[in-house]
Amino acid sequence: MKQMPKDLRELLEDDAVIKVGVAPQEDAMKLSHDYGVGVASTLDLRFLCVMAGHKPEGLGKLSQTHLNYKLDKHWRLVCSNWEAKELEAKQLNYAANDALVAVAIYQKLARDLEPKYFWQRRSLNDDSLRNKFEPFLDVDFTKGFSLSLTGSGVTRSKSCGPTKSKKWLPKKQPFRQMATRSKDFYDNCLLQAPDGELLCTIDRRKASWYLTQNLGTQISEEPFTVRLNFEPAGRAVGDVGRYYQTPKENQCVVCGDRDAYIRKNVVPREYRKHFPMVMKSHSSHDVLLLCPNCHQMSNISDLRVRTKLAAQCEAPFKHGDGSVKYRDNLELKYVSLLIFYLHEKDFG
Repeated sequence: MKQMPKDLRELLEDDAVIKVGVAPQEDAMKLSHDYGVGVASTLDLRFLCVMAGHKPEGLGKLSQTHLNYKLDKHWRLVCSNWEAKELEAKQLNYAANDALVAVAIYQKLARDLEPKYFWQRRSLNDDSLRNKFEPFLDVDFTKGFSLSLTGSGVTRSKSCGPTKSKKWLPKKQPFRQMATRSKDFYDNCLLQAPDGELLCTIDRRKASWYLTQNLGTQISEEPFTVRLNFEPAGRAVGDVGRYYQTPKENQCVVCGDRDAYIRKNVVPREYRKHFPMVMKSHSSHDVLLLCPNCHQMSNISDLRVRTKLAAQCEAPFKHGDGSVKYRDNLELKYVSLLIFYLHEKDFG
């Protein structure tokens, strides 16, 4: 597809509709990257497995265990050409069965969560069922969850299977796989003019550079303060001066999360490269810190605006019509491999 159909986009973005599967967050991330769709309310079926006292397994094994239906997971089919313009019948069946089986497993596990004793019998409706797994919507199962000794429910420990406990709490996502920073981004070292006036806050590496070049003198260790040995070309005043002098918080500017964050350029690079030099020089104004969740939502929103601007201004920011950033030239790839082979033969 060149673009996402409107009805399908609305369905995927509707948080009232649960999207079930095994590792559905990975599919959501790819849809976000390729089509700018923010898939809402994904639920990994393995959470329901553990809640119901079953072993969390892959979709194929879950289908065999709970539906007595064997999915065709042969590697030749899984690794077949999914970029083909026309898919084979086996591929269509594979894709359709994956979706149907996931929903059927969800319905089976939902029934398993109903009370087992007749005096507790009260069928779960959609609202009460959703309340049970609400904490696990859009949560990556592989990051795990932790025990809580209060409340009711089932939890999983690291060393054993499901155990009776009182409340489920999802574990805080470390998001290490998204190249986040866990240490402070801003050092907030102080740089002073020769008369002691605060010029700006800078990172420690830059402050140390002034010292090694004998351009400044260390005044204090905490906060790390360097006073210049020369008069700077200018001193920022007014709002600009206050911006440079104000310490920067190491936290997400949207939700305040301090565990992990990613740099966010407010102005996309493909626009900023066309700015006049006087605007490019103030790059620090353009950088914010966002946690992974807020960063992903921001990118989705950005893509919508950029796509709209590209159409309005007849200035596409991607090659072609939107979904492919680059194309492989097989002849050039062959030449590259041939050169590599000859190099290895001569010097290897």
